[in-house]
Amino acid sequence: MKTVNLILIIMLTSMLMAQDGSILPGQKKAIMTMVQSNGYSTEQWNSYLIQEYGKGMDELSRNEGAEIIVAFQSGTIA
Repeated sequence: MKTVNLILIIMLTSMLMAQDGSILPGQKKAIMTMVQSNGYSTEQWNSYLIQEYGKGMDELSRNEGAEIIVAFQSGTIA
């Protein structure tokens, strides 16, 4: 029974960690569309990412990508 529990814990932990992988191509596309729609240049956007996240677009996680999309949609980033 302990072995089964250990295996389940390892599997669940692996699944949770896998959800925060690299930003998805669709997220990048959606973000860049919103960036351009809001009048930001690529240089301005890259500067914003470095300032707020300490990394560029390609280094963002899926969760960070989702956070940025929600921020644009809610008007937090405008």
